[in-house]
Amino acid sequence: MELKTRAIAIHAYPYGDTGRVIKVLSEEEGMISILLRSAGTKRSASRLVLFQPMNRLGLVLKSPKSSGLYMLKESWLDEPRPEWIHDPVRSCLSMFYAEAVLRSVSESDPDSDFFSFLWQWMDITDVAPHHSDLPIRFLLELGLHLGVSPQASESGDHFDLREGHFVLGTPRHPEFLEPEQAQLLRSFLSSSLEQHPGRGASRASRLLLLEGLITYLQLHLEHFKGLRSLKVLEAIFD
Repeated sequence: MELKTRAIAIHAYPYGDTGRVIKVLSEEEGMISILLRSAGTKRSASRLVLFQPMNRLGLVLKSPKSSGLYMLKESWLDEPRPEWIHDPVRSCLSMFYAEAVLRSVSESDPDSDFFSFLWQWMDITDVAPHHSDLPIRFLLELGLHLGVSPQASESGDHFDLREGHFVLGTPRHPEFLEPEQAQLLRSFLSSSLEQHPGRGASRASRLLLLEGLITYLQLHLEHFKGLRSLKVLEAIFD
């Protein structure tokens, strides 16, 4: 049986001597794995280029057998963006988005709302005037779609990462945001991306908030781990 679906490329890793397993978030089946055999051949190499992080794809797949791996029959870019290949900022953001999704979504049933969010987010990234706000905004939107969004409040000078809300005074544990980062988080929660909530914040403060949100997701999502791509993003926070 064949499956035709839109999909978003998430991750690729070696399989055997010459193969690759590609993880994609598909519209029809959720997170799935695809086996790409003989990745060293010219044909397979050209296909592999399509699966750069967060590329939006059209796929025709053969349903998996005992291995649980789909076989790739056809693949194409849904909306080619050749300028992204030479744009280090958008490339770094794509790596960050894909790793965050990989760490937070297991192979499960499809979620049309979540898929639509990720599909449309690449359009937002394409036109956003302030790239430095995007990593923070993305993690907040990710948490919202996964049911672990921080609670907004006008009161409280610290943000308790364990409890997920603002508090008055310092919590009696180490997982919290200091007042400067808590206020910055409040700005993001109460404004749109177009309003540039990170305006005026220092590079150090934005990085501390981003690190705090990663800790927050680790505390509230069972499989979420630290993000290696965070270091790559530091250049964006200038």
